Amino acid sequence: MSKVVVDIYDGDTVEVGNHHRKNYSYDFDKKTKKLTADAVGSFTQVPLKLARAITIHKSQGKTFDKVIVDVS
Repeated sequence: MSKVVVDIYDGDTVEVGNHHRKNYSYDFDKKTKKLTADAVGSFTQVPLKLARAITIHKSQGKTFDKVIVDVS
């Protein structure tokens, strides 16, 4: 997957591309006094955060750790 198209609430769309990350293992060489990095793994993901909507009526009596409220 090379990109995802996201529909924004105001009618616009945004293309979100992949993000590639490598994991490294670091080692210090005492003779040369240099730090070396060896790639030990990698992953690719689309940097999107999953969210859901809930009505104020349905949320009564529930507890949320984090919330963003837009009552406009």
